[in-house]
Amino acid sequence: MNISTNLDELEKLLSLATNQTKQLQETLSSIDNFELGSGAFKRESKRDVGLTESVKGSYEANQ
Repeated sequence: MNISTNLDELEKLLSLATNQTKQLQETLSSIDNFELGSGAFKRESKRDVGLTESVKGSYEANQ
């Protein structure tokens, strides 16, 4: 192997590593977005449960 071949191989490896890093960043971003979405859903769900209990209490009080 000569220096030119080694440099070509290094460029290929660097390109591969760069692409894999970008894919990993996209995956992590997707996970973060999913977790944020899930957290919002959980907060909304707790709020809905509170509203449901409030409506139920009002209904029972009027019976």
